Parts: sequence; C-alpha cells; structure tokens
Amino acid sequence: MMPNSHHYSSKFMQAVLRPLILLLIAGVGLFVLVAIAAKVLFPYLEGWRQERAIAQLRAEVGKAVQEKKQLKRDITRHNTPEGPILEARRKGWIKPGDRVIRYAPLEAFKPKTARRTDPRKTTFGRWQREVERALR
Repeated sequence: MMPNSHHYSSKFMQAVLRPLILLLIAGVGLFVLVAIAAKVLFPYLEGWRQERAIAQLRAEVGKAVQEKKQLKRDITRHNTPEGPILEARRKGWIKPGDRVIRYAPLEAFKPKTARRTDPRKTTFGRWQREVERALR
C-alpha cells in the first residue's frame, strides 16, 4: 500500500490550522474582554478627567479672586490724595526730593449751581403763603 499523499497533507493542515484557529479564537476573546473592560472603565476615566478639570478651574477662580482683592486694595489706595503720588513714585516718574505740584482742572473751579429749593419749604415761602392767606 502506498501512502496517501492527501492523508499526509491533511494531517499537516490539521497540525498547522488547529493552533491558528485557537490563536484566532483567543484573539477575538481578548478583544471582546478589552472592549467590555473599556466600556466599564470609560465612565471612571471621564470622571477622573472632569475632576482634574474642575480642580484646575477652581485654582483659576481662586487666583482671579485674589487678583480682584488686590485690585480693590489698589483702588482704595489710589483714591486717597497721596495715592497718585505714591504710584508715580513707585513707577519712577517722581524721584526722591522732587516737588509735586498738583493742578486742578477748570471744572473744579466752576461755581456750583445753586440748588433749587421748593418755595413751599423755605421760610420765605411760608411767610409768602401767610401773606396770601391774610389778603384773601
């Protein structure tokens, strides 16, 4: 009997294909497991990213609040009569020993308009009303 060549190739194919098929099944199974794990872990990763973003934004807000407080302190310091002079000295515009001469704009010297008062509320208005009543 002559050995069947088809028989040898069939055994060879089985010997080669069986590990390949098992490897393919293992790969697909591993892919499915990774996909399921990613589906389960994704919300946790997203939550972690959002917590980091929130922490970063809180730090920025804290920094902005501190900057706002500093600006308010600067405003109150500059609204004093000495404030502009101190700031000019800090910036180097006025050197030590320099005399500071302030000038006021012309609007500061304009006379303020007299307030109009209700004649009924003034003494003259009361007196005038009494005279008008007496003459009736």
